[in-house]
Amino acid sequence: MKQDRIKGFLSGIVVSATVFSLGITAFAAYQKQATLNYSGINITLNGSAVTPTDANGNAVEPFAIDGTTYLPVRGIASAMGLDVAWDQDTQTVALTSAGQTPSGAVVYDETGIKVTYTGNSKGASSYVAHEFNFLIENNTDKRVSFSTKDLSVNGYMATAASNPLLWASGTITPGDKYKCTVSIQKSDLDENSIESIASIKFFMQFNDADKYATICTTPLITVSP
Repeated sequence: MKQDRIKGFLSGIVVSATVFSLGITAFAAYQKQATLNYSGINITLNGSAVTPTDANGNAVEPFAIDGTTYLPVRGIASAMGLDVAWDQDTQTVALTSAGQTPSGAVVYDETGIKVTYTGNSKGASSYVAHEFNFLIENNTDKRVSFSTKDLSVNGYMATAASNPLLWASGTITPGDKYKCTVSIQKSDLDENSIESIASIKFFMQFNDADKYATICTTPLITVSP
């Protein structure tokens, strides 16, 4: 019920919410001049007053343009327990439930290797329950091979992850990118009585594909869908 109220409220304000509360200016595909009307607009949530603030904790005042009220998205989302992120590449404000890993989150970026979480979906086969997708960028001058290690789901080790058909691995040439998927088997969920996935955790190991030497092993990567 709470989520329904949140979705209903957001549908009325987020489309017209201002992105300046993120501390970043978003440029639309067009520009137009407008007169902002600051008239002391107040906000309440379930009867309680809300004072929206920016990322630095400074109060941000709502305003109106031509009869439409614009609210600072970060302040409103925070009052509702939602996390806010800004994707500069796609010019998108991403709202997610608190603790949820948003698509586009960079989970590792060191030693010339960048790993970005790109979302998840239900499995496409009879033995895969869920798929978590990642984009790996090789910004080194080496051919890099990678593999996932020690995959766990909701704190339970995914013993079936040793299945080579599901093991996320590959080789990336210098300057290229690689889309990989970490798959969760239905047997892992069944064996541990997991009805819904709260989080997955794993390591990624990157090697010099030509010298067979380890470049790095990431810290524990945690993703919450």
